Amino acid sequence: MLKKRKWQIIAAAVLAVFIGMWLMNSRNSVSVKTAEAVVGRISPSVSVSGEIKGFEADLSPKMPSLITWVGVKEGDWVSAGSVLVKFDNYDNARSDYERIKTLYDGGFATKQQYETARLQYENSYLASPISGKVVLVAQDPGETASPGVTAVSVVDPASKYIEVQIDETDIGEVKLGNDAQITSDAFPDLAINGRLSNIVNRAELKKVGGRIKMDEEDKIFRGRIAFDDPENRLKIGMSVNAEIITGIREGLLIIPREAVFSKNDEQKVYVVLGKKAKERDVELGIKDYTNIEVVKGLKAGEKVAVSSLDKIKDGSRVKIEK
Repeated sequence: MLKKRKWQIIAAAVLAVFIGMWLMNSRNSVSVKTAEAVVGRISPSVSVSGEIKGFEADLSPKMPSLITWVGVKEGDWVSAGSVLVKFDNYDNARSDYERIKTLYDGGFATKQQYETARLQYENSYLASPISGKVVLVAQDPGETASPGVTAVSVVDPASKYIEVQIDETDIGEVKLGNDAQITSDAFPDLAINGRLSNIVNRAELKKVGGRIKMDEEDKIFRGRIAFDDPENRLKIGMSVNAEIITGIREGLLIIPREAVFSKNDEQKVYVVLGKKAKERDVELGIKDYTNIEVVKGLKAGEKVAVSSLDKIKDGSRVKIEK
């Protein structure tokens, strides 16, 4: 009886040790997400930064003028030639112009009289030179509009394009017609497709924040990317990033770019084997926006960690997140 009791105590102790070890290992495990090395395609790309540009009309008078009427609000669509704002001399200037024009057409007024009346009339209002969307109404009736101070702005959304700066070292890789993927910090989940539609055939100094960097040794080439944005999310003046896709390579062993880290100037990954992560050297090839080619060091089907790399060490126990 005592012998049986002794073995029960020993078994319980061993079980407690195993449970303790299991709990300790569980607590010490790093939760990671994994990705499988697969044979697929990579679309090499050139990274560029740019700015949304387009046809925008900022309207202001040629002389200080009292506003008596504003005929639009922000968000309205207008046609080229539409009168948007009238000043206090509008009615008189229009009446004088129509009278002088009639006399001029009949040969009873001089060309100088006609031109003077026409200019006075045209300066008595603000009209949109383009068809588009009103994006700014800065002043109301009763306020004085001043020269050089925008009272109303109109943008033609269909004219929007992205002006990008292509580094001199990359210019040999891109060509007209290359597809592009556009992203913006303002819309992290937004990806818009575009196409490289123009390249200026002259190198220029790089601009940073809209200003030329006089101490910049590397040159750039300005390019233009056409894109579709039916919901008008990207606004003129916004900064964006783009990946200009320079080709497609099939049949490559690829993994996500976030799986790779650098250590002692060598490229490495953590291969997940069972419940452990093993550090492994890899030789890499071309890459695109999301994936990178593995030339040596991995086989198709092997899994690599793509998260918590800063918490993993060679041989760390890991718990795979679903």
